[in-house]
This record gives sequence, C-alpha cells and structure tokens, in this order.
Amino acid sequence: MNLFEEFDKTFKEYLSLKIVQNDEQLTKEMYNYVYFSNKLEGNKLSLSQTTTLLVENITSGNLPLRDYLEAKGHFKALKFIVSAGLNKYPLTEKILKQANELTLSAYWAVEDSYPFAKSNNQELGAYKIFQNKVLWELDGLEGEFEPNATPTNVAKKIQEVFENFSNSKEHIIRRTAYLAYQIYVLQPFCDGNKRTARLMTTFATLKEGLPLISFDLQAKNNDFNRALLNTFVNKDQKFIEEFLLKEYITSMIQLIEKSHKGKTNHNFRFLI
Repeated sequence: MNLFEEFDKTFKEYLSLKIVQNDEQLTKEMYNYVYFSNKLEGNKLSLSQTTTLLVENITSGNLPLRDYLEAKGHFKALKFIVSAGLNKYPLTEKILKQANELTLSAYWAVEDSYPFAKSNNQELGAYKIFQNKVLWELDGLEGEFEPNATPTNVAKKIQEVFENFSNSKEHIIRRTAYLAYQIYVLQPFCDGNKRTARLMTTFATLKEGLPLISFDLQAKNNDFNRALLNTFVNKDQKFIEEFLLKEYITSMIQLIEKSHKGKTNHNFRFLI
C-alpha cells in the first residue's frame, strides 16, 4: 500500500466516524501550529511561552520583540484561515492576501520594522513591489534563486495557480502540495511567504474535511520548509506530497484512536 492509498483508507475511516475538533481542541492545536510554524522561521519562543502569550497576553523570557509580535500576528492569520476553511470559502486572492497581511500585521505596525519595504512604499497585504531572492541551504548544499514571479507578473501568476488548483481533478494532497509549492517559488509577498504557504495548505485541507494539524513532525528532520526546498532542489513535487501525506495520516490515526476510546467529539464543530 502506497502513501496515497494509506491516506485514502485512513481518511475514509476518519470521515465515517464523523470526528470533528471542537472549540477547545481547535484552539489547542492552533497554539501548537503557531509555535511550530514560527519556529521554522527562527522564532525563539517555546511552546509554553507561545501559549501563555496567546492565552493570557503575557510575555515571558528576554527575547526580541519581533518574536512575540510574530506569534500574535500568525495567530490572527490562523484564526481567519480556520474560519474560512471550515466555512468552505472559495479560494481567492483575498484569502491569500489576508493570510499574509494578518501574519505580518503585528510586527509591521512597529515604526522601525521593515524599513526597506516601507521606504519603497510597499503596502501590507499587497503583492511585492520589488524583486526578492531566496537563499537556501540543504544538506551541505547552498544557493539562491530568483522567484518565478516578478512584481509585474505576480498577480497573473497567482491567478494561474488558483485556476490550476481549482480545475484540477488530482488527489487533494497532490493539489494542495502544488498550491503550497507554487506560493513558495513565486514568493508573492515581501515576507512571510512560507508561513502563508502553510496557511493556504491548512485552508485547502480544512475545506475538504481534513483535521487542523500543526505540522509538528519537524523534530524528525522532515519539516514543511525542508519538504518545499527538497521539491525545489530535486525538481520533484513528491517531497512535499509525501510530507503532507505522512502528517495527515499520522494525525488522523491519532484522532481515530481517541475516538475509539471515547475522547473525541462527534457531529459538532465550532465555527470560529
């Protein structure tokens, strides 16, 4: 049985049990999501510090202001995406731009943050107005690449990606992997592109009835960013596909096991 077959079998059982995540379960997973997602981008907050900040609005530790504000902004973006996904909103540029805008909003509001972008009249939540580059390092190799979109064609490129995603009859994980990877290589915004790619992955999968997951297998040297980079370096989408398949299979199996033990809710979902 390959990973796609295992996913389909697990997803079928998950749906048959009518498992849903209630408000408490969703919120806890959202705290984990913000922690793991920001950790990938170099944020130094621990899971405990992240949770305390988001629950009680209390900071702890002697860390840069940016780390705290990134967590606040990313949580706002995630709440929006979870609501949009559960309510099955259509995939639009508005969803994409709002996800990025909310992700950066808290730190962007600091007067001396993003000086280069602001001095060049970059607007928050708008596509990039200057060409960016991506530096990368993977298993001893390193390099840089120019995104597949420029300021003059980024809107058209994104629209093409959305049309391809919406018109595709491929497996939901293959389609979602394509969406996430294209956001990564297009780099449509001045910052927060990988976090936006993860948010759009969450949006696309929640719409299909998959659970909210925090992509926390990064401790096994198999994180979201690494999967995207492996896809780029090897020119093979299987890396991000396999990562997503394993993450969702593992999470659904855990929820199924909890359901059999009577620890999971059925037939109820709180819409944020």
